[in-house]
Amino acid sequence: MKRFLTLVVILLMMTGCSTNPKINYVSAESIDTVSLGFGHSDLKKIANEMVADLKLFSPFERFAKERPILFVSKIKNKTSEHIDTRSITDSITSALLRTGLFRFMDTSDQSDIIEQLDFQKNSGLVNQKSAVKQGNQTAAQYMMAGSISSIRKRNNDTASMYYKFTLRIVNIETGLLEWSNEKEIRKVSGRGFVSF
Repeated sequence: MKRFLTLVVILLMMTGCSTNPKINYVSAESIDTVSLGFGHSDLKKIANEMVADLKLFSPFERFAKERPILFVSKIKNKTSEHIDTRSITDSITSALLRTGLFRFMDTSDQSDIIEQLDFQKNSGLVNQKSAVKQGNQTAAQYMMAGSISSIRKRNNDTASMYYKFTLRIVNIETGLLEWSNEKEIRKVSGRGFVSF
């Protein structure tokens, strides 16, 4: 009986010491200090700084009335970690769209658009007077493209992570580079802190 009680006490102690994580909501604006890896605060920092710089770029002031159309190319991930580069371009695109300076070709769901056009034209279910005319999509005048790269360093006491994000806008007709910028992020972790 004594062994049984001892076993029960041990089991109760073990369940009382279980490490169920406590979940809390925090502001999306807070800085991510969980690791040296690329996080949400890095994404927001890059997007906000690129948009702020592009809004100040004087040659684009002439586009205020025209609102040129940009095609967003995939951001190249040159790092050794998985980074959702689509999320970076989505943030930049959304912020630029709200400025009223640009319009964007939405190529993310092009197959859905093609399927809908085909349905309207060939299904026999759509009144052709109300069907969207094919071949009338507006062409992009500029392409926005970029890349993200990183360098990791570590010694016995510290670890650091350096990110460089490059973004550029190219005139599709002329091939001229109209705008380019780089943003850098460097994170350092000392002994006893979270590392990558």
